[in-house]
Amino acid sequence: MKVAFLSAECAPFIKAGGLGDVVGSLPPALAKFKIKLVIFLPLNKNVSPRKWKFKKICGFKVSYDKRNEQVEIFKTLLPNSKIEIYFLSNQKYFNKEDAYSGGLKKFLFYSLASLEAMKVLKLKPDIIHCHDHQTGMTANILKFVYDNDNFFKNVKTIFTIHNLNYQGKRDPVILDKIDHNIEKLASVANDIKDGDINFMAQGILSADLVTTVSPTYAKEILRPELGVGLDNILRKRKKDLKGIINGIDIDMFNPATDKNLPFNYNKKTIKQKSKNKMWLQKKVGLPVDVGKPLVGFVSRLVWQKGIDLITDEMVRNLDCQFVILGTGEERYEKH
Repeated sequence: MKVAFLSAECAPFIKAGGLGDVVGSLPPALAKFKIKLVIFLPLNKNVSPRKWKFKKICGFKVSYDKRNEQVEIFKTLLPNSKIEIYFLSNQKYFNKEDAYSGGLKKFLFYSLASLEAMKVLKLKPDIIHCHDHQTGMTANILKFVYDNDNFFKNVKTIFTIHNLNYQGKRDPVILDKIDHNIEKLASVANDIKDGDINFMAQGILSADLVTTVSPTYAKEILRPELGVGLDNILRKRKKDLKGIINGIDIDMFNPATDKNLPFNYNKKTIKQKSKNKMWLQKKVGLPVDVGKPLVGFVSRLVWQKGIDLITDEMVRNLDCQFVILGTGEERYEKH
């Protein structure tokens, strides 16, 4: 089986959050089950072709926004694996510093260019696995733009929801950039009646299978209070909605071998762990106390991550230390 991944992030090349970790670690895990994986990524400005030893494969043109956009394909491997990574270079849409700079115009073009790159490379997947709203229009493009293309015949799509709250809503005029009347698709036509197009909703409605990052989350988002306005369409896809819990890369996050730890340890040398705690306390300027509970919180600072639960009252009643790393909503950063 061949699977192509489409995502805005993939560690260690592009990482802004947990999505990068998933897309960087899931393919090697799937490869152990004899699944052949390829990953298509936009070549952002801060990704170094020299550092990652890119090899230029070829170039092609994509019709987008009434222009023929030039796209170059570069190939490398995911570190410590045989997973092929294909970076797509385009000076107008992908030459950005940040993973999400360029917005939905960038990612609509990325979805289209990724499908065209598969054709150019003659890499026909059995499944195209799309991640979060940035790739939400991919299945629609596949169904409409490539409807009569035998290359994609019988190709299935999976759409994974990592965070339902970020949905990618835009004025429907953005669809004019694709040189086809994609708004004639039933799911798109219904969506734009309220004056916008929702990329997350389109991913949910158009993919053959929809997954989330845990079985619990799959159940929660079916309820109005947690469905962020999309619970209705999620209930329509309930039989095709599966929750698969995120795993952990036990090779990368192994305290016995992790080069980022000052002191390595295993179950036989567990006492070494406290040395890391004291090292961290000293590093960040906290009182060094091996007996003091130390809470680490690495996350985006938004309510979905529970940051609002860390209140003044809670902290006053706890005799412990906090180390918080992240960016997010200004009110939580200040708090």
